[in-house]
Formats: sequence, structure tokens, C-alpha cells
Amino acid sequence: MGLIEQGIDRGFGDEHLDPRHYYAAYVFDGAERREHDVTTLVEEARRLGYPVRYWWLSDALDLQGEPDRLIVCVHHPSGDENAGMDLYDTLTDKRVTWDDLEAAAFEEYRAFSQPLRGPGAIYKPDGVALFPPPVLSNDAPHSPQSRPDEVEAFFAALMGELQIVAHQKLGREFTETEMKLALIYLAFGEPRPATQANSPPVEEMDDVPQPLFRDDDEDASESHPLLDAETRARLPKLYSGEQKGLEALVGAKFFTPDGHWTWYASEFDGGDTFFGLVIGQEIELRHFSLAELEELRGPLGLPIERDLHFEPQTLQTLKTHHERERRSE
Repeated sequence: MGLIEQGIDRGFGDEHLDPRHYYAAYVFDGAERREHDVTTLVEEARRLGYPVRYWWLSDALDLQGEPDRLIVCVHHPSGDENAGMDLYDTLTDKRVTWDDLEAAAFEEYRAFSQPLRGPGAIYKPDGVALFPPPVLSNDAPHSPQSRPDEVEAFFAALMGELQIVAHQKLGREFTETEMKLALIYLAFGEPRPATQANSPPVEEMDDVPQPLFRDDDEDASESHPLLDAETRARLPKLYSGEQKGLEALVGAKFFTPDGHWTWYASEFDGGDTFFGLVIGQEIELRHFSLAELEELRGPLGLPIERDLHFEPQTLQTLKTHHERERRSE
């Protein structure tokens, strides 16, 4: 695992890197079948306060058709010979198994590892979640294969995403009735026109539930382009704010209406490349692409939007706000 063919530096936030530390690489074959082992490893390492990151062997090597391997790497901030034994003993007691345990090279950890906030944040090289949330069929709550806790967790996550959409679209959360209508809408699609036999009288039509979001909401991107001419002209040229640093003003905010990602643009090259603050798995200052934003879709399939009511703020103000928000989670 000491061979490095290619790689890029990744943001590490407040994590203190030192080549003298021990980076324990737990290697898994057939990782998609090892959810218990991977999940327990991540949870126990985080409980003990150790940073955890991951990468795939194919990120570092050309496997030439050989099966890929998941590497979950735990950063033990010590070079002592007993570093990592507390986690090792805990995993052994919990009967967690892995296929290899090696000391990862510092350069590998720095070049290839990706941030990991939880087992659900592990993605395969093709971008698909390694452990996707359960997809429930219409009869799933009654299926003997679906445990009550799985069903409850699924709907809790789904309702959380719906409240995010409601906040972005309506400026408030759904009421209980609206939430029920939203779930029905997702399960069965847009209400079908009533047949003549069961159509309500005209005077009762006001009581018929209407779709939460009309079709013209789906065309919002056409009336409000992701980057309009006014915003394009307002953004400073790329690299023009280097002297200002974090005091540079952010002129545009883009976000996933059905997710947690946000992009703040403080500079633009006039064509495709922005520079600014990106809020995702990590909070980092970096470049991002207009073309990629236009192609991206959130968990519910919604496109990226521009915040039409965003008021310019400094990078420092926004960075501090989101860091404080993360710490309170």
C-alpha cells in the first residue's frame, strides 16, 4: 500500500496530520456485504475520538480488472507501539472482522482519503452509496423482512428531507397535514383527474387536495437561470480577491433544495469556474464549476437553485456560521 501513482490533497479541516502518527488501514473485500463490520468500525473509532476517512484501492492503483477493496483508515495521533490497541480490542470484543489491517503510508492518507462523517457517507468509485438507505415497497411496513426500526428510520430521514424542501420553497416547515399530503404525493404521484362517476360537485372542488408544488415550479430554472446576467456581472474576476482573503464578499449562493449542500461564490472567471465556500461533507474554500452545478441533482432529483434573496456577506462570516452550526449538531 506504499505505492502512490496519483492523488490530490484533500481538505482535512482541524485534523492535525503528522507522518509520525499511526494510520490504521482496515481493508475490506466485498465491502457491500460487510455493513455490520464497516459500520461498527466507524462508530467505535468516532466514539473513541479518532478521525476516520476512507478510500478505495482503485483510487491509488490500477487494479486491471481485479475486485476493488475498501480501505477505512483510522488516524491514531500517536506513534507509540500501542497506538490503536484500544480500538482493536473493542472491535475484537464486538466480533468485527476485516480482511487486512496495515499501517497506511502518511502520503496515501493525505493524497487519497476522503472525509467520512458516518457509514452512510461512504460512496463507491462510481458515486453510488455503499450502504444505500432501504427502499421500501408499498407493502414494506407489513413485510417480515422489514424491521420496525428500519421503517421508522427511513420515514424519519424522508420527512427530514421534505422539511428542507418546504423551508426552501415556502419559507417554513410543513404542517402535519401537508406532510401527509407530501408523502402521499411521493408514494402515488400527482393526483389523477377524477372520473365523471366520482367527481365531486363543483361547489366541493375547493376541498380537493392540490399538488404541493405546481408544474410551474418545475420550470423555475427557466425563469430564474442558475447564473443570470446581473449576478454574473456582479461577481469579481477569478483571483481578484486574493488580497482580501476571507474578507472577500460572497455575491451568489447556490443550494440543493432537497439536501444539505451549499455553494457560495465570491469570484468567477466569466465562463465556468467559481471560487468560494463549499458546504458539504466538509466546509472548505475551493473552486467549483457552473456546468457541474447545472447537472447536479439532489436526493429527491431536484436541480441546484440560486438563492434569489441572498444578501452578500463575507466568506469569514459564512464560514464561522456553518462551523458553529456543525459543532452544535
